[in-house]
Amino acid sequence: MKDLEVIKLFFSKMKCTRCENTFDEEDIEVLRQEDCYTVVRVHCQHCEKNIGLAILGIDKDQMMKSLDMDCGEIEQTPPAIDYEDVLEAHDFFQGLGDDWVKHLPAQYK
Repeated sequence: MKDLEVIKLFFSKMKCTRCENTFDEEDIEVLRQEDCYTVVRVHCQHCEKNIGLAILGIDKDQMMKSLDMDCGEIEQTPPAIDYEDVLEAHDFFQGLGDDWVKHLPAQYK
């Protein structure tokens, strides 16, 4: 299975937070692929919600293994975002460089 198909299959297992529909292949657009990461945009075609960008730094083989696992429906409440999480996100985006904005849709620039 090609990398692009693995990524689309990975996101097809997830649901939109607004309309609860699972994502279709057309909902996932690969913006950039590098050796160690892939940037994708997720947009729900059902309700037109722009879900956002995802930067995937996971090995494609590891991603395929996660798709093979059948964990059923798992509902978990994520922990609250704390000060350290905000600092970590800030450092991450600072490390992307000045050209990361080019991956945002024009309407959000």
